[in-house]
Amino acid sequence: TGPYRDRGSWGPILEAHSGLAATTGYEGGGPVKQGAAFPDGIGGLTGTFAVLDALRERDRTGRAVYVNLSQLESYVSIGGEFVIAASASGEPPARRGNRSPAYAPQGVYPCRGDDNWVAITVQSDEAWKVLVALIDRPALTDPALGTNAERLDRHDAIDREIAAWTSGRDAHEVAVLLQEAGVAAGPALSNLEMVGDPHLRARNMIVPIDHPDAGRREFPGFPIHLSETLVERFAGAPTLGQHNKAILCDLLGYSGDEYTALLSAGVIADSPPR
Repeated sequence: TGPYRDRGSWGPILEAHSGLAATTGYEGGGPVKQGAAFPDGIGGLTGTFAVLDALRERDRTGRAVYVNLSQLESYVSIGGEFVIAASASGEPPARRGNRSPAYAPQGVYPCRGDDNWVAITVQSDEAWKVLVALIDRPALTDPALGTNAERLDRHDAIDREIAAWTSGRDAHEVAVLLQEAGVAAGPALSNLEMVGDPHLRARNMIVPIDHPDAGRREFPGFPIHLSETLVERFAGAPTLGQHNKAILCDLLGYSGDEYTALLSAGVIADSPPR
C-alpha cells in the first residue's frame, strides 16, 4: 500500500530514499551507499519477525493474519537516531566519515603495508590519557586536549598525529597494544582476512559447506548460540528443482505420473534450460 507501492526497490534506491545514505560519507562529499546489500538482509529479518508475530496472533485468536511489509520501512527503522536528530534540530545530520558526533578521536588509521588499517575510538578522558602515553606524540600532550570538547574541535590535527604513529606499525599489533591498555581498537579486516579470523572460527561463525555445483566454500554460520539448541548442520543452497519432488509428491500428494507430466510440460524443471 502507499503512494510508492509500484516503485522498484533495488537496494541502492532504498538506501537513498531511507535517508541513511545521506548520513554515510565524508564532510563535503555526497551520499555513499553501503558496501553490502543491507536492505535485503534487514527486509528479510523484519519479515521473519512479522511472520513470528502473525503466527502468535493466529494461535491467540484462531484467525489468519495478513502481513503487509515494506522493505523501505524496514530500512528506515534502523535509522531512528537520525530521524530523531533531524526532527529535533530541523537540520539533516552531518556526514562525518568515520568520526563520532559525541567524542573524539575516532577514526580508521593507516598501518604498515598496502591498504592496512586500524580502527580506534576514544570515548573518555581516561582512555585519551592512555592513548597519549602509549603513542608518545608531543603534539598530543597539550593539557587542553584533556577535554572531549577540545578534541572534537581539533580532530584533524589529532588524526594526523595518530596516523603518523600507526603508519609504521602492524594493524593487528596496534589493536592488541591498545586493547590491552584499555583503548578500544581493532584491525580493519578484508573479507579474506575475516574468513580466517580465529575468533570467528572458534565460535563456528565461518563454516565450510559442500555444494554439488560450486564445490566446497566458506560461508557465515549462525550468529545465535543457545545453551540447549545447537545449530551444527549446514547445507548449501538447493540446486534448481532439488526439492520439487519432496514438495509436490510428499507434501502435496501429486502422483509420480502427475509429477512426470509437469516436468515434461516444462511447468517445473530440475536443470537450467538449454
